[in-house]
Amino acid sequence: FVQPRAEEKGLSFSLQTGEVRHPYVRADAGKIRHVLNNLLGNAIKFTPEGGVTLRCETREAASDRRCEIVLEVEDTGPGIDPALHARVFEPFVQERSRAGSRDGVGLGLSICRDLTGVMGGTLDLESEPGRGSLFRVRLPAGAAAAEDVRTHAEAARRVIGLAPGQRPWRILVVDDNADDRAVLKALLEDASFLVLEAGDGREGVEAFARHAPDLVWMDMRMAVMDGYEAVRQIRRLPRGNRTPVIAMTASAFREQAADILAAGCDDVIVKPASEPSIFEAMQRFLPLEYRYAQDRERVTPGGFDPLLGQIGALPDTVREALRAAAGTLRQKELDTALRAVRARDPDLAGRLAELGQDLRFDRILELVAASERR
Repeated sequence: FVQPRAEEKGLSFSLQTGEVRHPYVRADAGKIRHVLNNLLGNAIKFTPEGGVTLRCETREAASDRRCEIVLEVEDTGPGIDPALHARVFEPFVQERSRAGSRDGVGLGLSICRDLTGVMGGTLDLESEPGRGSLFRVRLPAGAAAAEDVRTHAEAARRVIGLAPGQRPWRILVVDDNADDRAVLKALLEDASFLVLEAGDGREGVEAFARHAPDLVWMDMRMAVMDGYEAVRQIRRLPRGNRTPVIAMTASAFREQAADILAAGCDDVIVKPASEPSIFEAMQRFLPLEYRYAQDRERVTPGGFDPLLGQIGALPDTVREALRAAAGTLRQKELDTALRAVRARDPDLAGRLAELGQDLRFDRILELVAASERR
């Protein structure tokens, strides 16, 4: 997705790989994708001429089973005064030397640093006026072998239930949006989980005290009592410190991951979350084993993709909004467009969200265009 945006501005884009001591690693691909998406997007936005470079490498760590991922995003833009380096990571700050764009940095760099911190890493800046900027991400990761790596198709297999021998796991879903709560509840119940519901933070605390769930999905922005206070109160209850709480937030640009984790959550998932990311997040905290549907191509032998019919059934205004959002190549705009899709076809919205999280905006545009030719 970077190349088209760079070419549109007349910029060059290059990907360079340095020393790769560990070609296979275990890391949080979703959070890394969010960080790179923001850093590369800012680099292109604030660079009037020249180009942007992404460098990637893995380095040895003290342990044989650990390594370090190093990612660098460098641009030939106007640069940033060293005296202001710390401020650019504050929410809603736009450094003056980069003010050529009307779009502010907003929460982008703040979220990048927060997400990097969540993964146990660091985000640093090297820059001075007239010499461009270099953002360097260092992340600890687990070393892996080729046989440990799942293909995208394997990672996206559809969970249809718990493997035999699994006990019934109780999951508490706390969300004041009834539609979002119903979608997550249906997904988990279809996979054989026992689901408890709460419509706000206060109800969530009461449900936790009454039912002692094994894991909590917590929306952070709610009326009556928000997710921050609800998590703090849950942590003071019996078993509260031992129960995983996964935060849900409508956009990485609207919540600060550091504040969410400081409140007591164990992880942060951005809405709309794909089915695989939901089940994988739960598996990080509970000893879950899943049953999967048989792997199958979504395109039939005749070449027809079932998504075409679903997209074609959308109202013209919703389909046009989806096309426009995908055309921006930005996750935030796509998330907004998918809200209208989800209200009409939750399954379609989930599948398009998966494409968006894989940065396959081009595929979404192809599907929209093909649906209109049918």
